[in-house]
Amino acid sequence: MMSAQQVEVEKVRRKIAAYESEVVKVKDLMETMPLLMEVEREKIETVVEKKNDTSKEGRPGEASGHSADKRGHPGGEEAQQVIQQAKRTDLEAKTVSKRRWRRWTSAEDDADSVAQTGDDVYSHP
Repeated sequence: MMSAQQVEVEKVRRKIAAYESEVVKVKDLMETMPLLMEVEREKIETVVEKKNDTSKEGRPGEASGHSADKRGHPGGEEAQQVIQQAKRTDLEAKTVSKRRWRRWTSAEDDADSVAQTGDDVYSHP
């Protein structure tokens, strides 16, 4: 039979092992995320290229003799949706980036103010 101290030690060891496995998962995710984003970017580019290729093929007056009706093209709507989603994602990323920049500069300004005046704006009376 194990003593209470040995039981506690074993619990701590299990927790450490669980944390280590989580750290490994996060590290793996950090390594694979840029690759996943590149794959998604390539998918979007492929869809856009297909859309552009099909819209160029069938212009009136060209050798093919038929007009490209984007509304009737099965891939046109999908390409537009992918493009719109990419634009929204880009806009959201820019918005988040601007927010972080504002917070960072605001915190920097607060630190400068404290350094100059000695008054901490966040201290409570």
